[in-house]
Amino acid sequence: MNDKANNDRVIPEGLAFFSYAFIHQSKCESMSVSQITKLGDGVPETFEKLGTVLSLLDRFASCYWG
Repeated sequence: MNDKANNDRVIPEGLAFFSYAFIHQSKCESMSVSQITKLGDGVPETFEKLGTVLSLLDRFASCYWG
């Protein structure tokens, strides 16, 4: 994309940005999840393990265990 095209798009701000981001992230998530089983035998297991690792990292970063 060129700079002109980016400057012509209206990106919401304030509270409207959260709605905008949620809608677009939800669409992306749905598309990604629907394709996981089509990407190969190991992908669903890898995706599952990634969720576990991210959960552990989140707990570590937020001092979940004190």
